[in-house]
Amino acid sequence: MPAFLLPIAIGLVAGFVLGFFGVRELLNLLPFATVALFAGLMTGAYPAVTDQLKGVRPKKTHIVLFIVGLAAPVMISAITAFSSAGERSLDDLGAGQYILFLVLGYAVAITQLVPGLSATALLMAVGYFTPLMNSVSLSYRQSNPQIWLVYAMLIIGFIAGLFTVSKILSFIMKRYRRGAFFAIAGLSLGSIATMFLNSEILAVYRSWANAFSWSDLVLGILLFAAGVVIAHFFVKYERANEKIEKNIKNLS
Repeated sequence: MPAFLLPIAIGLVAGFVLGFFGVRELLNLLPFATVALFAGLMTGAYPAVTDQLKGVRPKKTHIVLFIVGLAAPVMISAITAFSSAGERSLDDLGAGQYILFLVLGYAVAITQLVPGLSATALLMAVGYFTPLMNSVSLSYRQSNPQIWLVYAMLIIGFIAGLFTVSKILSFIMKRYRRGAFFAIAGLSLGSIATMFLNSEILAVYRSWANAFSWSDLVLGILLFAAGVVIAHFFVKYERANEKIEKNIKNLS
């Protein structure tokens, strides 16, 4: 590795480790507020998706695609939320559940390739975000060695998704770009909604029935607003850069 890349690599690793464990601790201490921050960031970034639809007069098929995109994650999240009492367990998994993680890894790859989608929202929608976060500890892996098979299924699915979905998306964007972005806009909006409707966050709501947490709620509202402002700032920054690049291209 070139010497100048070493501090960058160290910074990336340190940032990932601190960010990962920081988020995990925040979810344990202030689950609603942390989720609200993520939702705020997604909401603030949503205009980056709708920018692709400016000046487009929607057809009936576009509206249908938007509604289907919006309904799909909400329905999946609602079904998962009301069919379980809280976050799901990674213990005593059956063969079918390992196949599920293969599919889940594939779906996570899609969120990395499609603008506006979030892996966090997806994992929360199916109830596996916090369990997977909590599994990253030496004591857990020692007492539950089957977690390595879960990781393997997720990685295989993710890699398969990266290779196949990129080609599929490329084909769709060339032939059905407008329709695709209407569907993506719906999926993105639906993903934001699932942050507040999933099995993990419903467990928080149920806990409030016994001991309501004003601090978590108020902080959540503030962090949601902060997330919207921060993400929207980056959207505006990106818009400004694109405008400058366009002007330079026109001059040349």
